[in-house]
Parts: sequence; structure tokens; C-alpha cells
Amino acid sequence: EINKAENEGFENCIIDAAALLESPSKRHCKKMIVVTAPMETRLERIILRDSISKEAALQRMAMQKDDEYYLSKADIIIRNYYPYSLEEELKKIG
Repeated sequence: EINKAENEGFENCIIDAAALLESPSKRHCKKMIVVTAPMETRLERIILRDSISKEAALQRMAMQKDDEYYLSKADIIIRNYYPYSLEEELKKIG
């Protein structure tokens, strides 16, 4: 998809991938954008989005690296939770 976008003349694209930092695809990225929210908020969102139990969602979250890892790799941090306005946070991207 990245190559296709480049061939079509796009200068930028966004890759939505939870494991991007561990992937060779990160070499294509000019900037790393990390979207963050408190654990409880993320837990609720996963349960609703995937229709899974709290226990299953917690197991999934436990397999991920901690927040500090992702935040330390970020060029831009988007806070996707109250009291922050997602619309305002997205302006950081430019």
C-alpha cells in the first residue's frame, strides 16, 4: 500500500499498526505518531470494539510493551481521551 501511494503521487501516508515499531516497515516512516489514553479507557474501547471479555482484553494488553516504550519512540503524541479534544490534538500532525 505504501508503494502504491507513492506511485500515485502521495507524499505522505499513515500506517495504523500497533506493532509498527517492531516491524521493518518502520523504515518507511518519517515520523512516529503515538495515540495514547489511560489504561482504563483503552480497556473499555477494546472490549466494545472487539466484543471480548475484560479478561481477554487484559490478556491482549499484557502482551504489549508498556506506555513508556511507545512514548519514548514518538515524534508526536496524540492524547485521545477526556479532557483533550481529539480534533485539537490532531492539529499537532500538521
